[in-house]
Amino acid sequence: MLSSGIVIGDNEGNFRPHQTATRAEMAIMLSRLLGKLGYT
Repeated sequence: MLSSGIVIGDNEGNFRPHQTATRAEMAIMLSRLLGKLGYT
């Protein structure tokens, strides 16, 4: 998911895979995934 651009990390570009994702972060990732699949 990182290489596809769905997950890009925080404001500083850090990716923390073991940190819990917030509801807002999940909404953004889902939106990006649906965009990649052509549902936008």
